[in-house]
Amino acid sequence: MTAYATKISVAFASDTPSGSVYSTGGDDQIIGKFVVTNSANAGNYSATIKSLNFTMSQSGTSKAIATVAQMKVYKSSVLAANLVANTIFAADDDHDISDTGFVATGTNAVTDTESNAAMGFEDVEIEAGQSQTFIVTLDTDDFIAADTAAESISIGMASDDILWRDGVIQSNINAVNTLPLSSKSINYPAS
Repeated sequence: MTAYATKISVAFASDTPSGSVYSTGGDDQIIGKFVVTNSANAGNYSATIKSLNFTMSQSGTSKAIATVAQMKVYKSSVLAANLVANTIFAADDDHDISDTGFVATGTNAVTDTESNAAMGFEDVEIEAGQSQTFIVTLDTDDFIAADTAAESISIGMASDDILWRDGVIQSNINAVNTLPLSSKSINYPAS
């Protein structure tokens, strides 16, 4: 067993959208909110979030080949200055909603978002005893069709969907006792 200088926990924010909260898809629609908490610890060690990923699924949705859809992760609030990760479903690719990932390829690394590449997750430091909310948005209008079938998008986190550091160990840690998080679904009614 490895002892860490601090530990983190992950939970859905109390205002995470679920159920029938939206009647149609939209640009930058909030599909998930996650709170990462760094425990209070004797050494006052910060936790640095190196990467977040998500377990996603869908029912009845698909992205048309001719459309581009973006998924973004923000810290604290949905403002351009708070963007920490972005991935794109390219116009020439036919992707299922679960074909996405944010991978840290270096501190603040960014890759070409026009080629379906993921932007490396920007490091986010959480001080001892503090929490950080991460907000996930998706261009759901590119996935939700105007048809007679009900559709849904689900998001959660698997046990290895977060990489972090404790201020002492210089390699990524993926041990989080509060994971996995069972998915929450947003339901879109038949039109």
